[in-house]
Amino acid sequence: MYSLFAWRYFKAKKSTNAINIISWICIVAMVVGTAALILVLSVFNGFEGLVKSLYASFYTDLKISPASGKTLTLSAGQLQQLRNIKGIRSFRWCWKKRQFCKMAKTRRLFT
Repeated sequence: MYSLFAWRYFKAKKSTNAINIISWICIVAMVVGTAALILVLSVFNGFEGLVKSLYASFYTDLKISPASGKTLTLSAGQLQQLRNIKGIRSFRWCWKKRQFCKMAKTRRLFT
């Protein structure tokens, strides 16, 4: 039992033993660090619902993406069918592809 966690250093005969003091400082530091980590993670977990409710207007309710490949081609009739679906107020196109533009001495990467 004494070899497990080095209990002999925590209950030293001399109260001014340097190893005893260092051991207790390490234990307190680990307890405080663990408690702070648990507290911070709990607070951020609580903020998740708040952040989602604040940014709900930016997130889409429905997303249409191609089954394969990167491009989605819709005909005029398909667009009209999307407009006629009851409950859809509006929709927009979103281009999600990275482009590289080089102009004079300027180079930019944009989406």
